[in-house]
Amino acid sequence: MRVSERLRGEIIGRVWEIYVNAFEHGQSDIGVFSCGQHYPLLHELALTVVDFGVGIPANVRLHFADDPRAAGLSASKCLEWAFQLGNSTKAAVGRGVGLDLLKEFVTINNGRLEMFSHKGRVQIGKEFKTENKASFFEGTLVNITLKCDESFYHLADEPIQGHYF
Repeated sequence: MRVSERLRGEIIGRVWEIYVNAFEHGQSDIGVFSCGQHYPLLHELALTVVDFGVGIPANVRLHFADDPRAAGLSASKCLEWAFQLGNSTKAAVGRGVGLDLLKEFVTINNGRLEMFSHKGRVQIGKEFKTENKASFFEGTLVNITLKCDESFYHLADEPIQGHYF
């Protein structure tokens, strides 16, 4: 995948945020599982990260524990909240931008992202969609598929060949 240096740093930082979230928020006694594979004939890179912890909906509900409506938040609404710019259940400075930027990049890249946590599911492809499922997964599972084509990706404010895009 051809990306500008600045965008490469942003992508690495946002994908890294998934791993950091898994360790910080997951509260899993057994840690995190991750794997990936490059499919050269399909021009795709697939990554999976799984934690067997408390899950995003539980963390979001706990974050809003002072609000009596928090207990009634559906898993899909909790996931939708987690993907909004600036939202984080951690008070650390500079956090809460990872899932939003990752969502944006996956969309621009014509990639796919699928996340399961509790009864919630997020699907990002041509559009952003959340839904509640009948099945329950205690932790969080993230599948990301990125296109690895010959396109050149850059941030919108970066000059490329002397021009701004």
